[in-house]
Amino acid sequence: MEKLEKLPNLRILKLKQSSYVGKDMFCSKGGFSQLHFLKLSHLYSVERWSIEEGALCNLRELEIVECKRLKIAPRGLWPVTTLRNLKLGYMPYEFQMMAQDRNGENWYRLEHVLPM
Repeated sequence: MEKLEKLPNLRILKLKQSSYVGKDMFCSKGGFSQLHFLKLSHLYSVERWSIEEGALCNLRELEIVECKRLKIAPRGLWPVTTLRNLKLGYMPYEFQMMAQDRNGENWYRLEHVLPM
């Protein structure tokens, strides 16, 4: 991710199947500054995703599909105020419950994106 996030004109990124291998994904401050669309699909090894404040600052759409080990949305997603569309598909039970539980301790991570 550290090389990709520095590409100045990257607007669309789709990571599918074996395109990312590792348990931890990290987006650093200022990373992916022009990215508008991000799709994470079938990334079976990813367990944690960390986003520093100031990363993904222009992200509008995020799609996460069948990332079976990712149990929770990244904490750094809530300051991404440009995010308007979030699609989740075939995610672990824990992730789905977090996305649906408006009174849960992690709801703040998604509340600005998901419709009430």
